[in-house]
Amino acid sequence: MSPRLIRGLLALYPRLVRERYGDEIADLLTHSSRPVRDLADVAWCALTDRREHFTVHRPCIAKSTMVKLLAAPAIFGMALLIALSAVLMVFNNIDNARTGYQSIAIASAATVLPVALLAVRWGRSIGRRGAIAAPGLVVPAALATVVTALWVLPSIPLSGESLGASLVATLPATVTWCVGMSVLITVTARLRGRGVLSAVVTVAGGYLVLELSTIANVLSVLDAQAAPRQDALLWYPATITGYDPGLVMGTNDMLHDAVGILPAVLTICTVFALAIVTNAATDETPEPVVALA
Repeated sequence: MSPRLIRGLLALYPRLVRERYGDEIADLLTHSSRPVRDLADVAWCALTDRREHFTVHRPCIAKSTMVKLLAAPAIFGMALLIALSAVLMVFNNIDNARTGYQSIAIASAATVLPVALLAVRWGRSIGRRGAIAAPGLVVPAALATVVTALWVLPSIPLSGESLGASLVATLPATVTWCVGMSVLITVTARLRGRGVLSAVVTVAGGYLVLELSTIANVLSVLDAQAAPRQDALLWYPATITGYDPGLVMGTNDMLHDAVGILPAVLTICTVFALAIVTNAATDETPEPVVALA
C-alpha cells in the first residue's frame, strides 16, 4: 500500500492517537494481505475516533473548570478571613501580657497553610481532568482578574479596607503575579517529566513570582521612607510568616498592616495554579479501534 495513502489515513485520526499508535497502524496496513478491506476499516475507525474526540462533554467540563477558577480566589479569601477570625477569637481569650502583637501576627499567618493544602488538593483534581486550553494564559489571567476585582469592587463582600483594597495598590501586584505565573507555567510545561529539575524550577519560580508581586504591592502603598527599599527581599517572607523585624517605619507597626492579606491570597493562588498545571492529564489518549483481520 502506498505510504502516501497510509499517511493520509493516519491524518484522519486525532493527533494524540496518531502520535501514540501511528507507527503500529502504518505497519499493519503496509503488511496487510487485504489492503482494500483494511483500508476501509481503518478509515471508518479513524472517523469514529475523530467523532468521539469531539464530544459534548468536553465543552461542559471546560466551562465547569472555568467557573471553578473564577470562584477560587473568593473561596480562598473567605477561608482566610474565617481562619483569621478564629485566631483572633482565641487570642482575645488569652492574657495580652503573655502574648504580643508579633505572636498574633505569626499565628494569623499560619492560617495560610491549611487553606493552601486544600487548594493543592483542589488544583490536582481540576488538573487531572485535563480540560484547560492554554493553561499558561488562562489560569493566571482568570485568578488575577478575580483577585483584582475582590480588592477593588465595593459591591463584593470581600473587598474593602479589610483586604487593603485599592486599584492603585492591588493592580501592580496582580499584574506582576499574572505575568510571572504565565512565564513559570510555560517553563514548567517544557520541563515536565525531568524530575528534580522540574520540581526545583517550580518551587523556586513560584517563590520568585511571589517575591516580585509583594514588592510591587509594597512599592505601590508605601514610600521609600516608610519601607526602605534595601529591605525589599524581606517583604514577602515578613508578610507570609508574620514575623516582621521592623521593616516599616511610621504609622504602620508591621508590614502586614499596610498590605493586608493580598500576599497570602496570591500565595494560595500560586500553589493552586501550579497544582493544576503540574497534574494536568497527559495520558488521556483513547485506544484506537483498528479492525484489521
